[in-house]
Amino acid sequence: MQLIKKETTTATLKAIALVTMTMDHIPAAVFEPLLSYRSAALSPGVLNAINVFELIFRFFGRIAFPLFLFMMVEGFFFTHDRKKYCLRLLLFAVISEPILDLAVAYNGFGIEGLRIWDPSIQNIYFTLLIGFISVWCIHISLDKFQEKGISPLDFRDKDKRMQSLKPILVIIAVSIIASGAAIFIKCDYSFRGVLPLIMGYLFHRYNATAKQVFLAILITICIFNFLELVGFLTLPFIQTYKGNPGRKLNKWFFYAYYPAHLAVLCLVRLLLSMVI
Repeated sequence: MQLIKKETTTATLKAIALVTMTMDHIPAAVFEPLLSYRSAALSPGVLNAINVFELIFRFFGRIAFPLFLFMMVEGFFFTHDRKKYCLRLLLFAVISEPILDLAVAYNGFGIEGLRIWDPSIQNIYFTLLIGFISVWCIHISLDKFQEKGISPLDFRDKDKRMQSLKPILVIIAVSIIASGAAIFIKCDYSFRGVLPLIMGYLFHRYNATAKQVFLAILITICIFNFLELVGFLTLPFIQTYKGNPGRKLNKWFFYAYYPAHLAVLCLVRLLLSMVI
């Protein structure tokens, strides 16, 4: 039985992703440092309430990343300029990095705990940038193979199997290089964010439905982290998604929300440090 009868738009998916991402970051930027550095000042009832809210927020926060990757795949195929898309990802990766560190790379609850640089983790825009570039490289290669009448799908044909190995090996090689780059710079989600994006692209390229593309992304993520199974809660929305953009959202708002909400959460933590 279809739970969502109204058609889901891109704007709706973006709204769900932004809300659930915020829910996921509230524990990381506020609850966890509060429990680490101010737990002695809190009553048992407050501590229990914070723990419950943290579990709830983390649970629904798992919804965000598969949706972001799904929209990245959509964006790759429908953007008017892939080079500008990459430049926007790079711009906000640079802008977001010190803000991410201020929000989650703390070593104290107040101003004294702020850290503006933490080499142990880079923000999600770097992950998305690596993933986008790797998908673009695969896309160009597959286009060239297609011009020669070669497809990785020919692997199912015994007579064309050797030819089909060429694009398959390119996909594997690019995936390994991109995963290595993600591991090397220690970006958020690491290779676990790059490989699902590549998988979603491949399904989309070969005419899978939106539901199949999303499931390809989600299942690939779940291979590395079964907690991402929560993403299945969004399937009713994906089932009614037909590519309609819906209400036009300023694309800069969508990009800027990530560093902006992290900055707000960091400010909330600093304000709480003055009263607790």
